[in-house]
Amino acid sequence: MRRVRSVFLRVARNTLLVAWLLVSLVSVSVAATTWAAVQTWKVAQLTYRTAEMAYQHRREMARAIAKARVRRLTTAIPLVGAAAAVYFERQSYQEWRELYPDGSAEDYACDMAELTAEALDEVLQELPAIARPSERRVRGFLPDCERADLRTAP
Repeated sequence: MRRVRSVFLRVARNTLLVAWLLVSLVSVSVAATTWAAVQTWKVAQLTYRTAEMAYQHRREMARAIAKARVRRLTTAIPLVGAAAAVYFERQSYQEWRELYPDGSAEDYACDMAELTAEALDEVLQELPAIARPSERRVRGFLPDCERADLRTAP
């Protein structure tokens, strides 16, 4: 009787241990699966947002390039080009005035001259040295602006 009791206790103890291990493993598996599903969902959302932002950026860049192309083509036609250049410059000035309401036309001219000089410098650096005009000659075409830098205002 003692022996049967001892065997019964060992079997019960082993059964409880196996049941406890089984419940623990199932709990850990469910938790890990839930965590993996949540992380997968987060990655999918981030991927979607990144793709959407990249698409928007490409559209904005394509729109800016198309706008620049239209301006170049329009200004290539003499009479229409002169009117378009005046219109585009006026539009650019209005946009600048929204950013700098206290700025004057002279400030605008200096600001645009600085931006144009920076862009021109980049373009000229791409030219071969023999075809590149001297920096002094290029600076001679720019207005002499002694003022505070307005572009750091906003």
